[in-house]
Amino acid sequence: MTRINAKDFIEELRFDIREKDIIKAKLVLSKIGAVDDNTRKMALFEISRADDPFAIPVIVNLIAEYRDLARAYRRCGKSFMPRPSITRKCCFPC
Repeated sequence: MTRINAKDFIEELRFDIREKDIIKAKLVLSKIGAVDDNTRKMALFEISRADDPFAIPVIVNLIAEYRDLARAYRRCGKSFMPRPSITRKCCFPC
């Protein structure tokens, strides 16, 4: 198995966020299982800082593809919710 450099992983994810390249971000995040716990947390933090149109599809993809990751980082998930733009547009009574 190829070793993933944590610094390169995060730098590439940051670049993809800046460029708003969801496809490349998903590709980078497809290797999230191969990085250490601190790098995973940093990746989730970087995604949480992104604009909603970028962050939401990436988060949904992570949850769908890596259910164990979603369970392992439940507290990190709280940093994503409630996202103000989601709650303002929500059609369900809160």
